[in-house]
Amino acid sequence: MIPFALTVFLIAGQGASPAPAVLSQQSAPPSFDLTIENGRVVFARAAGTQVVVIAKRLSEILKVPVNVTPELAKSRVTFRPLKNVSLAELLLQLTPGPLVDTREPWGGEPKLVAIHLGADLSAEAAGDPAPSGMLVEGNTDEDLVDDRQDPTAIQEPKARPSPSPSPTPADPKGPFLRVSKENGGRVTVRAREQGLGSVLFQIAQAYGVRFDMHVSEAPEVPSLFIYAALPSELPGILGPGSGLVVRRNIATAEERPLQFFLDPSA
Repeated sequence: MIPFALTVFLIAGQGASPAPAVLSQQSAPPSFDLTIENGRVVFARAAGTQVVVIAKRLSEILKVPVNVTPELAKSRVTFRPLKNVSLAELLLQLTPGPLVDTREPWGGEPKLVAIHLGADLSAEAAGDPAPSGMLVEGNTDEDLVDDRQDPTAIQEPKARPSPSPSPTPADPKGPFLRVSKENGGRVTVRAREQGLGSVLFQIAQAYGVRFDMHVSEAPEVPSLFIYAALPSELPGILGPGSGLVVRRNIATAEERPLQFFLDPSA
């Protein structure tokens, strides 16, 4: 939540020559107005404004990095006044698929970590090189690892086998832990008598991302069965202390985890 209101007026001239006494709407200089109050966009309007200018102002107000791809940075946008809308509605005026990173602990409110304009979440998940970007303001200390998968497998996923009449192998009688991730990004977990840290670590390994543990001894999980869950659903299932940082496409709700953590203070 943003505890203050801020109105920004950015006006850039078009040339060195003096402006005429009366300007038509077509010759009016680019402008951008923005008011954010209590986490919502109270008012926003852009007229021929470079996306990089808007990104910089958003970073200053929200206190998070706002990354813009070089292709989008110099683009200019114009949109009619927006009044009392969410941040997501404003970002969708700048690019069709804005990406937002949030830190989501169990039982807590999601916290905005970063915004990415012009990036492609599908390309990242498919293992393509992450699109180069320009950090407009701020920085992040997260050491992220890409989730590498076979692009062909994602475009043409293998068909699920028909249910077999033969019974599946029985789970071991003692402690065990099985984690499998599907191409669609969902994860299935079966575990017995495992520490919560071990469970989260193996989930992070399945996604190829970081795991941070800020506790000397994790609680034990007596028995656990999770079937085809989204990454963001895991903290609510695993319980207190668990959480993740997730990157989400606002337009499609597609997500991929960037980091899992176990932190009782979160």
